Amino acid sequence: MLEGVATRITAMINDLGRDVIARTYVNTGPSYDPTRTPVDLTIKAAITRFMAKETDGTIIQSNDMRAHISAGSGLTKQTKIIDGSVEYEIRDIRTVGAGSEIFLYIAQLRDTANG
Repeated sequence: MLEGVATRITAMINDLGRDVIARTYVNTGPSYDPTRTPVDLTIKAAITRFMAKETDGTIIQSNDMRAHISAGSGLTKQTKIIDGSVEYEIRDIRTVGAGSEIFLYIAQLRDTANG
């Protein structure tokens, strides 16, 4: 019944979404003086606003965004999402799937400049 669901979800995000950058940081350099080096991966995301009734001004703020991202992108809360010139931090991530198979990430994003 669920065969191909992940493939269909990925196809829908590719059709409806746009290119964004998922940025993670790795520590490089010596342990006594580490340097955080960004590692960028271009992914597809369908980004929308939260509806007014979903915002509470604290956990979900009026300028927060929702991103639907296919599961192959390996998101964590430490990942930054860059959409054009705007950098978002991931405030929350929910997974959609069956059993141990994840089909989709739904991430709450907050603009790092205005958050």
